[in-house]
Amino acid sequence: MAWLDAEGDNLLSVIPQLLGSRDGYALGALLCVNLSTPLFVRGRIHELLALHQRFLEAARAGQDHEGQADAHNHLGIANQGLGRAEAGATHFERAASLWKELGRDDREARALSNLSIPYRWLGRLEESMRCVLHAIELFQRLGRRGPEAANWDSLGLTYRELGRLDDCLRALERGLAIRRELENDQEVGISLSHLAETHLRHGDPAVAREQFEQARRLAVAAGDRYGEALCLWGLGQAAHALGEPAAREHWVASAGLLRELRLMTPKEARQLLRQRVPATPSAIRRRT
Repeated sequence: MAWLDAEGDNLLSVIPQLLGSRDGYALGALLCVNLSTPLFVRGRIHELLALHQRFLEAARAGQDHEGQADAHNHLGIANQGLGRAEAGATHFERAASLWKELGRDDREARALSNLSIPYRWLGRLEESMRCVLHAIELFQRLGRRGPEAANWDSLGLTYRELGRLDDCLRALERGLAIRRELENDQEVGISLSHLAETHLRHGDPAVAREQFEQARRLAVAAGDRYGEALCLWGLGQAAHALGEPAAREHWVASAGLLRELRLMTPKEARQLLRQRVPATPSAIRRRT
């Protein structure tokens, strides 16, 4: 994603002009959607939020209902990335409703999948489960294996919060198997990190360490710096549980990445690392 580091600022300055132009709106909307994942992976979440707020305003002005649904979905992602669960849920609810009205099962399924996450954070576990099961049903009907895999992960995490460990592990393993079949290494890493966190929470730090390290290597290869930070933090926790001195080295490296991604201030990092066993940062808790 070196192109984003080199040209991202120029693109972000041009897009609002395109969105405000009748002739340029379609290109501006396309750029908004296609820049979302690179911006999120690079940790430029505040810019992602501002970009899609502008997109939503332009889509409303032009009565572009698909554009509004897209903007709401990406605003949900940005708010979720900043830990704003209520705001994220509100945007995802609106996106799901719009896609349903438009008869777009594929896009409704994605919005429901996204909605299940802030619902889980908010403790609305039964609602989270209903969203993800409906999303899995839609994706299976559409033959969309990649998104189906992501939803098995999400279902597994909801089962974990409900204390249903066996169901959790089965769901996570099912998602991992599909992602391996599809040879999507970055998403294999995400599944592995979820499995690692689950094993760590349930008293098997040796397995967790192995899975976190596999996931970290895949995140580095994909340029997923947030994923790398998450895995480094998990490696620190696993090392601490095993009584190994490498724990602090991993925590320091993770905090450094979170600072670079502007998901933690330097002051927050210093305060956190003064603790003998640092509390898990909120930016890490949001994906585990």
